Amino acid sequence: RTQTITVGEEFDAAIGVEEPEICLGDQTTLTAMPNESGYTYAWSSNGGVLDNASGQSTNFSATAFGDYTITLTVTSPLGCVSSAEVIIRVKNLANGNAFSNGPLCEGETLRLRAFGGSTYNWSGPNGFTSTNQNITIPNATSINAGEYRVTITDGNCEEVLSVIVTVNQETTMDITVYTELYEVNNLS
Repeated sequence: RTQTITVGEEFDAAIGVEEPEICLGDQTTLTAMPNESGYTYAWSSNGGVLDNASGQSTNFSATAFGDYTITLTVTSPLGCVSSAEVIIRVKNLANGNAFSNGPLCEGETLRLRAFGGSTYNWSGPNGFTSTNQNITIPNATSINAGEYRVTITDGNCEEVLSVIVTVNQETTMDITVYTELYEVNNLS
């Protein structure tokens, strides 16, 4: 009597990663290897979202920053199984803040401040732009009033914040003082 035994060839699963570090709100593509006909794939993670948990490739994204372990289990057509893991780091957005010293009166100095990043790109009223972290505009007028937006970048992550600036117009008042002089006769 003859019996045929088919032995599956051993293989090692691997994961190709587009970007091992992403910013919150971004996604990265993961690709399973080997990529051969008849193989099946099962993706899982300890959080986040995998958009194709049984495909040869999947996109991963997360709604919270942190480190996520992605596990891939590959099964060959003959039933051999191999697994691989990769860690994806999801970085928080730039932890920035921006503010001004307003509201101001016309003629005062406007100061815009931002922090929490490594680069800053400001835009504002009347085509205003600057790449300085901190801005000083002397003798502010109503044309300096409005919304200033700053894009704060920290590594590959960025955050856009806005600051509303109010510049109150100088008011003038005319004050007229009337004085009348009364003569009082000395009555004795």
